[in-house]
Amino acid sequence: MPPLVLLLVFRAAGSAPGTAVVAALWGAVVDLFLFGYAAASRGRLPVAERVAYALVTALFGIAIVVLKAVLH
Repeated sequence: MPPLVLLLVFRAAGSAPGTAVVAALWGAVVDLFLFGYAAASRGRLPVAERVAYALVTALFGIAIVVLKAVLH
């Protein structure tokens, strides 16, 4: 689910703004994983390499979440 949709759904459900932002950030990490897997699939990589590729792309999102936590 796109991060903006998650943000709006969480806010509409009455969550605190910070909680909605964190949910959107983790949604972006999941999106990065899925996009990485899709890109590796189009490259016709074996399944193990697809998962590795997807994990590396998701790590970029995790790095952003960690940086946000450290800097704020």
